[in-house]
Amino acid sequence: MTSIPILSPICTLLERLLGAICLFLVLAIPVLLGTQVFFRYVFSTSIGPTDELATYALIWLTFLGIAWIYRRREHIAVDVAGIGGPGPVARALRILGDVIVAATSVIMIFAIADSAPMARRITMGVMQVSRFWMHYFPLALGLGLIVFFCVEKVLLAVVNAPDVPATEPEATEWT
Repeated sequence: MTSIPILSPICTLLERLLGAICLFLVLAIPVLLGTQVFFRYVFSTSIGPTDELATYALIWLTFLGIAWIYRRREHIAVDVAGIGGPGPVARALRILGDVIVAATSVIMIFAIADSAPMARRITMGVMQVSRFWMHYFPLALGLGLIVFFCVEKVLLAVVNAPDVPATEPEATEWT
């Protein structure tokens, strides 16, 4: 598979790192909640902010997961224009789609940056963690990674290389 010499290995490394982080978070959520339930019902006591930690884990999982899924092209997509096929028109439409996703992500990152000072002043829950670090930062990080992955996909499309991953998931046909 053709790749962009410096960018593609970095994107692959980031994808694997995101996959590992998402797996950890998926496993941490039921452990945290199960521990809280166990201590509440068996010992009639709470062991701290485990439900709050599970909430934070879910937030980070969601926003990092969007970047991971986007890189793998395993997100939900509707192929109305038939851009999944070969040819220069399909390639141009895929590039346009990635540019629109990147532009939208950049706009959202700037909106997050504008509201960051206010969000830093707001603390939440028992742990008194800034709303910025638990909501705004993971979203901005996920969007930044999406922009990075969009750049790779556009460059791959420009040099006419196969997309990452090389095989697209099979489409489900509704009957």
